[in-house]
Amino acid sequence: AVLNTIGFLGVALGTSLLGVIADMGESLSQTARYGNVLIACLVLSAISSFASIFSYETHAKNVTNSK
Repeated sequence: AVLNTIGFLGVALGTSLLGVIADMGESLSQTARYGNVLIACLVLSAISSFASIFSYETHAKNVTNSK
């Protein structure tokens, strides 16, 4: 349940953040706006990939017993 909550919260906040980034460039062309959002997606993906390095597999054991 916690993982589902985190996943849905990440999607909700991520799409809102991308909308804000797209709205920030009101004077830019559609292509430039798309480029800004694409760069933001790349940055968010890189941060997520980096954060996954610090997670570990519990092999279905209790988290308190896995260390």
